[in-house]
Amino acid sequence: MHAFFSQYQAHLRKNYPTLSDTLVQSLSPQLASPFLFKLKRQHYEDAQNIVSDLDKILQQTPEPKNPSILNSLDVHIDNNDQLKIIEINTNASSFLVNAEQYQVKNLPDFKDAKINFKESFQVAFGANLQAGNLFLIVDENPEQQNMYFEFLMFREFLKNEFSIECEISSPQELTIDSEHQVVWRNKKVHGIYNRHTDFYFHNIPVLAEAFRFDKTLISPNPWTYQALADKNRLVEWSQKDLPYPHLQKALLKTFRFADFKDAEDLWAKRAQFFFKPPNAYGSRSVYRGKSISRTVFNRIYDPDYLAQQIVPAPEVTFNYENQSHTFKYDLRFYFFAGQIHLAVARLYQGQLTNLQTPLGGLTPLEIV
Repeated sequence: MHAFFSQYQAHLRKNYPTLSDTLVQSLSPQLASPFLFKLKRQHYEDAQNIVSDLDKILQQTPEPKNPSILNSLDVHIDNNDQLKIIEINTNASSFLVNAEQYQVKNLPDFKDAKINFKESFQVAFGANLQAGNLFLIVDENPEQQNMYFEFLMFREFLKNEFSIECEISSPQELTIDSEHQVVWRNKKVHGIYNRHTDFYFHNIPVLAEAFRFDKTLISPNPWTYQALADKNRLVEWSQKDLPYPHLQKALLKTFRFADFKDAEDLWAKRAQFFFKPPNAYGSRSVYRGKSISRTVFNRIYDPDYLAQQIVPAPEVTFNYENQSHTFKYDLRFYFFAGQIHLAVARLYQGQLTNLQTPLGGLTPLEIV
């Protein structure tokens, strides 16, 4: 375990007393890297311009609902020193994990990250945030999730900031009353911070009904997901001229398998692409074309599967205890209402982003 992670654990224990010593000790050192990533100010400004364009799209989306409180823009920097969008999320994790890293390292950037999150929560949930009202953090089998400890952090944060009741629940514990309001253990639920990855609530009828009638506000929800994070948007945006120049410049060409002549045509061109399912998240079911076997290719082949132009992850080198360590990285910018509230680099080795590389993981930025 590196020295910074020990400092980080001590900070979490002090600032989130409900996290048990056992839980904090069990966290992986690969969660928080000891390094500090220097980001060019121009890259930060480019990211802010992209985020502004995305907000314009959201504002023009019909039938607005309450917005997602934690969006993220995930990018690579290409060989021409330009940001290229890998993914947009409306259900981004690790916000508090990263905000606390900035505090431990006493960094000047993003000092207001948690204040901004509180204000985002107020915008999303409004009058429902009356003291004593019940809010839930919802995910499938939440105690089994890798980020369960962050759910505990959010619960404590929301209780302290708003004097609301806040609990953690699975969808199976929820019912809905005759007024279309979610009920948990015989109590009306006024708001849900949703971490579930059934983004359209296809298999969660309680949340689907609540979303339809707005009696229990849910964030994130299918409205913002469809507008920004469904990977089919990347297909549509990359294949037409947009009135959003910063977003347009950052797009990678993205196709559906159905856009190719046939399977053999795509197989011949596979080295140019990453293959991704349209509604997955993270790196699940993602394959690099040049590495995929024909057996796996045949298994995933579906007209709606996506082929995204490859922009290799850039690399960065750090020195630690007189040894040089080289990592691939991507950049994540958390945003709300057209403004970046926090940003991190994710350092890793191997084919896909992970939190398993020694000395890698989530890394704060210094904007220079």
